Amino acid sequence: MSNKIKVKFWIIFLLIFSGAVFAFDPSVEDFIDKYQYDLYKSWMKKEEFPSHIKALFQKDNISKTFKDSINNDIDVEYDWQNWKIFNQRENLSRFRKIEDKEFVKCWKNLESFIYRFNCSDSTFSQHFMETTEIKLVFMNVAGEKALGLLRDIWKEHRITILSVEHIFADNYITFKIFDEKENEIIISFPADFEVIQRLMKKEFTEEPSKLVKKLPPKLFPKKPILPSNQEIEEEKRDLLKLNLSQFIAKYYKFEQSREILNNKIKDVLGFFKSEFPNHKVEFEDEKFDLTTNPFQTNIFSDLFIEVSASDDGIVFLPSLEYELGNKIFKMKNEECIDLSKLSDFEIEKISPFLPQLIYQHRAVGSRLLNFLLAADEVSTTLVVKEEQKKIYDIYSYENLLLMLSKYWSDRTLYFSILEVKKVNNFIEFKSYLVAREPETGNYDLAEINFLLDENYKIDLIMMFLNPDLKE
Repeated sequence: MSNKIKVKFWIIFLLIFSGAVFAFDPSVEDFIDKYQYDLYKSWMKKEEFPSHIKALFQKDNISKTFKDSINNDIDVEYDWQNWKIFNQRENLSRFRKIEDKEFVKCWKNLESFIYRFNCSDSTFSQHFMETTEIKLVFMNVAGEKALGLLRDIWKEHRITILSVEHIFADNYITFKIFDEKENEIIISFPADFEVIQRLMKKEFTEEPSKLVKKLPPKLFPKKPILPSNQEIEEEKRDLLKLNLSQFIAKYYKFEQSREILNNKIKDVLGFFKSEFPNHKVEFEDEKFDLTTNPFQTNIFSDLFIEVSASDDGIVFLPSLEYELGNKIFKMKNEECIDLSKLSDFEIEKISPFLPQLIYQHRAVGSRLLNFLLAADEVSTTLVVKEEQKKIYDIYSYENLLLMLSKYWSDRTLYFSILEVKKVNNFIEFKSYLVAREPETGNYDLAEINFLLDENYKIDLIMMFLNPDLKE
């Protein structure tokens, strides 16, 4: 026990039972070992927190509340025994809806992982995964690869948790975490069958004030309006001076139009090389393969296009080459989509339009989009995530992509469907769209959820757009 604790022994004893607080800056002697002390220092370093702040001493833990860079509270608990700190957690109890011994045990493991993830040194979260029976899934990737992808996103800042949901199934207590970037992170801990059954039978009450998030006012446009010639010219100038959020706010209400190019393209190979300067272009007969390195290993930009001639000129079509086996949809570049949550009949229905959906997004920012974009009037909710969220109800997804294509004309576009699942018996695709600047590496990132109706047609789309991220 350090001298500091000895001197204040009786004061602390009284504080534990009175609920009072005083400033507490632990030293290495206050931890059970140097590993816990190094863990503490690494967590403090990530945000450069002041160490000498008030602490609440209780029988089983010490609690502190820190303030982050935007003045949000961060509650931390230091578990201790015999006056020695043996574990450290970020308190997420505001999201917890169940008081059950086994559930709380898993919950505290979750809090321990989040604390370690928010350390400046990545080895603490890696070590936690190696020494506990934790399963981590992120962006359809599991284990250490998922941890690496997650740390790439939160390399410079702390991860901020917006909500936590729980699932009991397959002998696992699973937590679905949603961060402020609208990422979905899945963390699971094993549990006995009897525990899962007991938890599933319980009825849990939820405190509404903790579950309802306040959203900013929605902007409700009517059908897109035709821009005047003056507005069209102004839009061209604004492409150079407005950021993406400002551009959307100004032009989302205008109807966008396609460019008719069928009779204007004389050199197909030259067209592809001009529109996709960062892709390798190969062709055989009338089939063109445009390939480049993926974004963060699992979001692709490859396009496979078939070209034909008609009386109206050149026509570009998405290649329908794909394979199905063991409920895995495999594209020409070996890119795979897991369809295991669907029936054979559902897979048969949706597979033919997956290539078109994928390639039209990878064509955004190029003139190829004029050929590949499907006509639709699908209702779309667009959430632009900045300091203050803006929510738009967009009349047509087609119109939204045409508008974004203008802004991203100098970017490389990546798009992949990373999850296909059933929600209330309807099929949902979870996908990611990345618009990356080749020179700087900066990018805009959109998570796009497509919900299908009972006829297997896209019925509703939600896009969560994060502008101007750094690589």
